[in-house]
Amino acid sequence: MSNLPRLAFCIPTYNRSAMVGEFLEQFAYIFYQLGIDIFYYDSSEDNTTELVVKRWKNVYQNITYIHTPSDWHANHKVLYIYKQYSQNHTYDYLWVCGDSVRHSKKILKQVIALLDSGYDMMVINGTGRGGNGTRRYMDGNEFFQDCAWHMTLFGAVIVNVHTILENAPWSYIEEKYEIPEHINYSHIGLYFESIYRLEKFRAYHLVAGQEVWGSRLKGRAGWYQDAFKILCEYWPSTVNALPSYYTDKWTAINKLGYYSCLLPWSFLFFRSGHVYNIHTFFKYRKILIGMSHLNTFQLWSLACLNPRAAYYLATNGLNGYLKECQKVYRLHGYCKGNQTIYIYGAGGVAKRYAEYLERKKIIYQGFLVTQKENNPEIFQNHSVIPLCQFNPSYDRVRIIIGLNKKNMEEIQPMLMEHGIWEHSFHEYIEPVMLIDWKEEKNL
Repeated sequence: MSNLPRLAFCIPTYNRSAMVGEFLEQFAYIFYQLGIDIFYYDSSEDNTTELVVKRWKNVYQNITYIHTPSDWHANHKVLYIYKQYSQNHTYDYLWVCGDSVRHSKKILKQVIALLDSGYDMMVINGTGRGGNGTRRYMDGNEFFQDCAWHMTLFGAVIVNVHTILENAPWSYIEEKYEIPEHINYSHIGLYFESIYRLEKFRAYHLVAGQEVWGSRLKGRAGWYQDAFKILCEYWPSTVNALPSYYTDKWTAINKLGYYSCLLPWSFLFFRSGHVYNIHTFFKYRKILIGMSHLNTFQLWSLACLNPRAAYYLATNGLNGYLKECQKVYRLHGYCKGNQTIYIYGAGGVAKRYAEYLERKKIIYQGFLVTQKENNPEIFQNHSVIPLCQFNPSYDRVRIIIGLNKKNMEEIQPMLMEHGIWEHSFHEYIEPVMLIDWKEEKNL
């Protein structure tokens, strides 16, 4: 490799100053320590984000702020970033990442260690899906088959500036992929048009698991209202426009659905915003069968039936639904009486429990966390208490474990050691059971 700085971490953002501030609060020092330069490409309509970034730039000189026009399409901005670095020759590797995606220090160190290997691309997979494990690739078509679906995520791909970007046919890519039916996945066009033109190709797929997560502040994506048009029309159109070198394209197309965007829970998420409904079902049902691995009846039920029942018709059947109802009943029994209730955790699952308890008018005192670091002091307008400061009396205290299944398993030995586990409510309740579906006007 060259003597250039190794890695530029570029974050396109738009009107998300709070999320930008959260990231810099948690990671500015870590990136500075590791020698990773941070570049914010901000299209906000005011200067709030600019002020946040420049305040941190006064502390850490590895942070740079760049303003881009507010009317740019998000994917046009990403191609602009890639093209700038292809012309400036200032870094060996470029990592374009969504403003809500977070990577642990462990993963960042692993990435840095991989930079000397000279890979053309590195893919960071924090979903636990795909089944291809941590491995190397030397065949571009195999890489396409296994990884294209996940490479749609901004933050999943680190590119070699010299091999992928500097030799890219930019005019051709812009003309072919910056059109309405392709622009949402124009970065996929860039990646695989460039790979196709390499004489030799080497990539690394890194399974990151729980070392990658999303910000608590993340809201709905900007493309939420157009989700099914983008997934069912634009995504297939873009993949089919790739060179014929890439084979079995419909298998690659479908993987984005059943590994990522079109899980049963996703349909209910879209339904809650009136994006998935009976009209969407009829319009896209043929392609959705392949992309979701659900049958016609399951897709119809997710559009029309009681959301909780529909979810289980698409997953475990009605017996699964009844089992979850029993868990909710036991939760209410656990909370009965004049008890002091805490929720263990301060993430998405804990928030879901908190909102459920509030709707049911069950009073809780606050949240418990393993350690103070990387956790807020206040969450959902309640105090967040590190475990070391918590001295419970278990005849009066109730603790609901508000973690996902994997984290619950990992934390169990420590909670048993503290005598908390045996007194807690630690049955994992599926999210669909805790959401307030009455908010849907069309149900």
